[in-house]
Amino acid sequence: MVLIRRWQVLLVAVMALPAHAAEPNSYAGIMFGMANYEEGGYSFNISTGTARLGYELSRAIAVEARLAAGGSGDSNGATYHLDGLGSLLAKLSWQPFNDSEAYLHLLLGATAARTTSSTTGANQTNSLHGGSYGVGLDLFADRYRAINIEWIQYLRGDINGATPGAKYHFTSFGIGYLQRF
Repeated sequence: MVLIRRWQVLLVAVMALPAHAAEPNSYAGIMFGMANYEEGGYSFNISTGTARLGYELSRAIAVEARLAAGGSGDSNGATYHLDGLGSLLAKLSWQPFNDSEAYLHLLLGATAARTTSSTTGANQTNSLHGGSYGVGLDLFADRYRAINIEWIQYLRGDINGATPGAKYHFTSFGIGYLQRF
């Protein structure tokens, strides 16, 4: 009889655990978007897929790693392909309304990307790296699941070996899903 009571107490304790468990602080997500790479007189629109993995130090501060790949875009007889992109970002979140599940966020960090461009049959592989910043909105359905929209400037800089002052920039607008655990 004592053994049965111990199992009953254990069962009740385990059933109550999710209600009293600590707030989830890790998350993973996917994002689909449209990126734009501009360089000189070229503008390439590229569809992208991004995997995200993050850890919340608090509800307001998180660290997030991203890996992305994309398709190809054409402009003025040239083709541009995103081979891969990796980012490490700080995510600063703010809940503008206390009773809502909407969180605005600011992203700051660094990105490295590998791209391939081709004009008239000649291929060139590029390695790009630099600072990143962006803004977004997470809309939580509950404490675990959210959809989000986001704009981010992954890369911006000078074009090596080009006319002085020639610049490039790589931006993305995406929609995604986030799962906290």
